[in-house]
Formats: sequence, C-alpha cells, structure tokens
Amino acid sequence: MGTATKQKPFRFLFVDDSPTDNKYLSLLIRIKKLPIEPHFEYSPQKAISYLLKCKAVDFPEVIMIDINMPLMNGFEFVEKYVELFQDRKKDTILYITSSSIQLSDKEKTAKNPHVKDFIEKPFNLKQFQEKILPELT
Repeated sequence: MGTATKQKPFRFLFVDDSPTDNKYLSLLIRIKKLPIEPHFEYSPQKAISYLLKCKAVDFPEVIMIDINMPLMNGFEFVEKYVELFQDRKKDTILYITSSSIQLSDKEKTAKNPHVKDFIEKPFNLKQFQEKILPELT
C-alpha cells in the first residue's frame, strides 16, 4: 500500500475565557498529536481583533467559540463574525461549545445557518474524529 503522509495541521481558533479549558485543549492537541495548529483567545473581542489582523493564508479553518462569556457571548460573536468576515473567508467552519448542556443552546445552534454544530465541553478526541475532521477532509 501507499506510505502515510503527514497531514498538514488545520488552523483552529479557540475562543474561551477559561484558562483551564484552553490549557486542557492545548495538552490534548499535543498529547494526541492532533493535526491542529491552535490559536487561543480569551474573549470574543480579542478574537475579532486577531481575525482582523489575519492574512488570508493564516485565517483559521475552524473557529470554536464558547457560549458563555462576559460582554459578548458565543452567539453574538457569530453575528459579528458573519458581519465582518463571512465575505472574506466563506469556508471557515464555526462551532459553538459549552459545558452547559441546555437544550435551548443546542436548538439555537441548530437553527443558526452559520454554525456547523454544537460541541460539548470538554472537547475530546472522539468529537474531533467524528464531528470535526470529516468536515475538514
């Protein structure tokens, strides 16, 4: 058979105000050798500033945003993202994340045409392999 080729890492932007969750994600990516090149921002406002500075070639392929954050929640970020970046980078995939498993959050996510899916925290290898990776390949 053919030889395995090393997969180019996918650029991910994780937006979460929890240092613990971001540290966990960083460790998971490194330990499981996930094909992810992560960038972490601790607020939606900082994520927007980061995206405004991104060159097209560096723009994330996936953005995972926590719902519950101060000043701007994940759904408000999605609205702002669509307003500012949708025309610039149509193929970026947005996911809403949360540790609260409220049915209303899942329903609101499902109704949003700009969000691919709801990902329960903590993020895990199975979610990456079954929900996210198939969308990237």
